[in-house]
Amino acid sequence: MGGNQPAATPASAEVATAPNLPPPARLRRRYWRLLLFFLRALLSLWLYDLFLPRVLRLGWVRAGAPARHERLAVRFRELAIEMGGVMIKLGQFLSARVDVLPPEVTRPLSGLQDEVPAVPWPLVEAQIVRELGAPPHHIFAEFQRRPRASASLGQVHLARLADGRPVAVKVQRPGIRAVIETDLAVLRQVIRWLKLIGFIRRRADLDALYKEFSASLQAELDYVQEAANAKRFTEQFADDPAVCVPCPVVEMTTRRVLVMERIEGIKIDDFSALEAAGISRRAVARKLFRTYLQQIFVDGFFHADPHPGNLFVLPDDSAPAPDTGRPFVLVFVDFGMVGEIPPDVRRRLRAVLVAVVQQDFRRLVELAKELHFLLPSADDEEVARAFERLFERFYGLSLGELRRIDWEEIAQLMAEFRSLLYHFPFQVPQNFILLGRCLGILSGLATSLDPDFSPVEEIEPFARQLISETAPDQAAELLQAAAAWFLRLWHLPEEVETTLRFVRTAQVSVRLADDDPLLERLAGVELAVRQLADSLFLAVLVLAGWLIVPHLPWLAWALWGLAVLFGGYWVLRRMGGG
Repeated sequence: MGGNQPAATPASAEVATAPNLPPPARLRRRYWRLLLFFLRALLSLWLYDLFLPRVLRLGWVRAGAPARHERLAVRFRELAIEMGGVMIKLGQFLSARVDVLPPEVTRPLSGLQDEVPAVPWPLVEAQIVRELGAPPHHIFAEFQRRPRASASLGQVHLARLADGRPVAVKVQRPGIRAVIETDLAVLRQVIRWLKLIGFIRRRADLDALYKEFSASLQAELDYVQEAANAKRFTEQFADDPAVCVPCPVVEMTTRRVLVMERIEGIKIDDFSALEAAGISRRAVARKLFRTYLQQIFVDGFFHADPHPGNLFVLPDDSAPAPDTGRPFVLVFVDFGMVGEIPPDVRRRLRAVLVAVVQQDFRRLVELAKELHFLLPSADDEEVARAFERLFERFYGLSLGELRRIDWEEIAQLMAEFRSLLYHFPFQVPQNFILLGRCLGILSGLATSLDPDFSPVEEIEPFARQLISETAPDQAAELLQAAAAWFLRLWHLPEEVETTLRFVRTAQVSVRLADDDPLLERLAGVELAVRQLADSLFLAVLVLAGWLIVPHLPWLAWALWGLAVLFGGYWVLRRMGGG
């Protein structure tokens, strides 16, 4: 009953064969309209925000900036609502960045979460017939024609299966693939313009970023893969009853239709409803942030589109009551856009988290280079000093406090590190585009929920937990490094003896008599080095046992036993003059 997946069809072929898709002429008009909008916007920003106030020194132009930015945001919102497609995704991203963008930009765009026009019912019905092989009223016991939610790529209808189970049916917008191809062509041209700016061209691989963004959008169009992503996410949080994901009905899911369990909840940015339900907004922000710490640093698989339309809060009176507020369940929907972090990158990101908490700035610089955020030519000492100054001023501030930083203070910091900023050794690795987008939206959402939310308060205990959990691995690394150093030190006396033999026999400019005091001193150095090696080995055994005793007590006791035996042998050897 619709389990078969139709073969993939190129966007151009879909436009040519399907009667309900936009004709080529309409797509061409769409392309030029979007392109001209971006061209005018870029020229306006360059003229009023760069050329007039900075080049011609017309400071009075800055006074009208908020009003101009708001008008531009309103025009973009109107255009995105009308055109849909990729423009909605861009608007949703910008509307969630309340942590960095001013209210005059985010406020007009916030409506994009809900104002996407619905697809007419005949087109939705035809899409279901093509995908599931029959009209909705033949498949479902109940099907609501009016969509519950309408998003940029698809819309959701409430329904009920023949067995009575309530479900949500996500139907892909007919023709959306051709629309996305057109919008991506516009972005390619905008990227060509941006690459004319040397500063941007040198610091970001725009072509790679576009490729990554395009691939993520194409993946969102495959609902079979989205169902698999949701299942994987459910398995990750199987032990956390406060996180929930609707289960897909696999046998009724195709590439363009997704049937899933229906879970009702409060939209995460419906603050009045949350407060009316007795749910703490601060608790929701903390829980959301903690789930992403696990997704990114532990599991390496994360929901990459956490805008308010994809997150809901469900009151849960069956759970133990927290210290403040009513217990709740955090509901994630829409797993079309997900990200994966390879184990080696995840290991380095965990190390970054630990270095941040420990404020180890030189280690941060090393990790930034390993993750390719810093160019190899970067001055390590200068970057470390810049990190230290930033930490001294901003570490521990809430997101709301960070938004209120005086720009004069920012200017002073920029002046202090003018040389560093001039060379600007930072870059954006292409494989971090989804993670960066996700963290940007998450930051804005946390700020909206709780203006005083401080990420540091959540990161520090999480980092300490990481340190505790990785203690066995750290002990193993320490043992390996200590063994290497021990071998070097163990052979050092032999090398000293070889050197002395060479000094005695070789034709060198300095000859030493057998009774020369220097030879006696060298022999003392040899004995001291051997004793140092013994002491180091003994200390490593004791320290390694202490590190791993909470995790592997039997191995810890074995190491301590070996330390006792070695220590006894060492004492006896010293008593014997060895």
